[in-house]
Amino acid sequence: MTVMGLNENEKVELEVSGDYWQKVVLFVEQQKSGKFLFTNERILFYWGKPEKVTPLISIPYSDIGKVEKVSVGPAFIKFIPTGINITTRNGVVYKLSVLKRDKYIDFINEKLK
Repeated sequence: MTVMGLNENEKVELEVSGDYWQKVVLFVEQQKSGKFLFTNERILFYWGKPEKVTPLISIPYSDIGKVEKVSVGPAFIKFIPTGINITTRNGVVYKLSVLKRDKYIDFINEKLK
């Protein structure tokens, strides 16, 4: 598959469908379903087909400060144990949601070493 937005020597290592929870205001988050690509350089999220659109988010591993498990869900009811909070070194928080999240957390942590 050809992927829009990849750098010259960047390669997709893992691909998974999931949700990106984007903060809209205060405690309100908007769920966007799409595809996460874990490359040798960064995490990308596509809302649409990766071969046709540019990524909605791009998180270089070098920018990641902390990775944590969280629960996700609508409004104040956070009970689905599939979330991953990624906090960058400058304090930006991204909330991902994927099945088998431990696999992806382990992958990210390996990239941080």
